[in-house]
Amino acid sequence: MPPRRCFTPVEELYQILGRYAVLELRHNQDAPVHRQSGVKPPPDLAGDRNLTAAERLARFLDEHRAPVLLCAESAGRREVLLESLREVGLEPPPVANWHDFLQSGLDFAIATAPLDRGMYFGPEQPTLVCEAQLFGNRVAQRRRRSQKQDEAAAANIFRDINELREGVPVVHLEHGVGRYTGLQTLEVDGQQAEFLTLEYAQGSKLYVPVASLHLISRYAGAD
Repeated sequence: MPPRRCFTPVEELYQILGRYAVLELRHNQDAPVHRQSGVKPPPDLAGDRNLTAAERLARFLDEHRAPVLLCAESAGRREVLLESLREVGLEPPPVANWHDFLQSGLDFAIATAPLDRGMYFGPEQPTLVCEAQLFGNRVAQRRRRSQKQDEAAAANIFRDINELREGVPVVHLEHGVGRYTGLQTLEVDGQQAEFLTLEYAQGSKLYVPVASLHLISRYAGAD
């Protein structure tokens, strides 16, 4: 089966997404807007460097006295934050999202979402606090590095079998660097199918179904 039957090309995906309206929320009140939502970023939580991030959040919870949802960037970061919060006597239960938090009736909970700004609806309203507000620019810088790494990795993926050249080193997601030696037709369960042939050390070969082209990427050190 051709890869195009299994995966949507990037250009086509953007065309599909372009049919939908875009809602853009800006925290800059001076920027031109069509409607003022009344939502503001939460108060600065990264200012007092004499306190740890967990201590600053604990102080905010004492002063705010309304439900607060804390968002961690990833599951791993969530565990790191929970460890820090335990040191100040806080152990928020996890929730799946903002809607679940509002339905839960909890005063304080934690979720996983890659956000860099929270939402403040007022002194007695539920508030969304994100990890970046506790640590300042460090989280945003880490995300930018991660995005660049993801973009670089995406650029190395083969999107069409015609991009492959025989004799060129490639990287298999699970088996590492090998050399592409061409296409080969093999019979599997009585069916003829095309496979990419990768050659490894000592002449060992790996046969990759054409439908699994997404597992193969360019070898960055080949240039």
